[in-house]
Formats: sequence, C-alpha cells, structure tokens
Amino acid sequence: MLTETQAIAVATYLLTNGPVSSSGYLEHGCEPAWGMACDTLISLGYATEAPRGARLLPSLVRPDVFPRWDDTCSVALSIAEQMCRIRLRHFWSGPDDETGAGSVDLETADLLNLLGLVFSGEWTDAAVPVLWRTAPEEVGPPTEQEFSAQVDLVVADIPNDVRDRIRSVYASHKETVLRDRQLDWAFYEQWRWCDGWLSDERHHGCPLGVSHDPLAQRVRAAVVARVMGA
Repeated sequence: MLTETQAIAVATYLLTNGPVSSSGYLEHGCEPAWGMACDTLISLGYATEAPRGARLLPSLVRPDVFPRWDDTCSVALSIAEQMCRIRLRHFWSGPDDETGAGSVDLETADLLNLLGLVFSGEWTDAAVPVLWRTAPEEVGPPTEQEFSAQVDLVVADIPNDVRDRIRSVYASHKETVLRDRQLDWAFYEQWRWCDGWLSDERHHGCPLGVSHDPLAQRVRAAVVARVMGA
C-alpha cells in the first residue's frame, strides 16, 4: 500500500512538474499523463475536480483511503517520462538508446527509490508489473505460464456486470477498435495483475483509472476471446 510519506512525495513531484497555473488550476489539455496526474492529486486530497482538469484545494484534505501504490507509481512514471526526466524503452527505441533506471535525473531518482521501484540504480522486482503497464519493452514480459494463469483467474472470477458489458458491447458494435476501447476501461478501472478483479479498496487502496495500459489491454483481449467463445 502507498504510505503517507510516499503520497506526499508523489503529490509534491506532480505539483512541481505538472501544469499548475498561478491561480492553482491544473488543465490536463486532453493529455492522458496530465489527466492521470489530476486524478491522482484529487485522490491524494490536494485538489478537487474541475472542467478539463483539477483545482488545488486551500489545504490538504487527507483521504480515508490512499490511491493504490501500483497505480500511483504508474502515474509518476508517466509524468516523469512526459517531462523527459526519465527515458523508458519502447518499440520505437533504438538499440543504442540509453533508457531505464539509470537515465533518471536526481529528483526523479529520489522519488523512484522512495516508491520502491529502483534500488542501486536498477529496477526492483516490484517495479516489473508497473513497467508492464507503462513501458513493457523496458523489462521482460510475463511468461506464457504466468499470463495464462492470470487469464484463467480473470475468467473464473469475472463479475456478472463485466460479463454482461462485454456481451452488450459486442451486440451493439461491429467495429473492433470501438469495442476494444470501450472494454479496455473495464480492465483499466476494475482489474489488476495478481489482485484480479478489485473489490475491497481498503485492502490495497483506491484504484486510479490508468489509461493506455498495455498489460490490461492484452488481458482484455484474451478474456474477451474466452467469454465470447464460450
């Protein structure tokens, strides 16, 4: 779970590096990373929802439940990369490009160490599932056995409302891209690697809808194929 010390450090990082105006307004500009930063600051009790972003509160309102650690880490990495504070490997990266935990600036390195993502300049084991969601080429993918086991659990425990949503989307839309986009959000918001379908937010924290999550997209594709093929 996210600790209070980690929560303060993440909020400080987002406020320092985010698009905060002198009036205390944060406009995400329809940029996914900034949108997630706004959602995170709201969940951490530093801001309230506003049109196209968030507005800082006069003082911190500590939430009853902090956001999930893994979600918060994903947002922090996305913002760090957006601001060129770290270089992560993607499919378009060149073979000689310097990427990874060693490419961070000092401020970002301190945050990643505090979050438990980096130790002695290397990614930790805990960082691997987070990177699968933000920059999967940065680390090795889950094995086929690990992935299949996760999909089996997701299908076995799928909530009725999600199963119904899958079938409804398929009945209403023939366009594959539209179907995928609609169903991705069910996984962005309600599923996490190892934890499966989320139910008790007090156990691991309040989930943040981390958009453009390639791990969730991959699991969604496999689960939908199983559900619709049943």
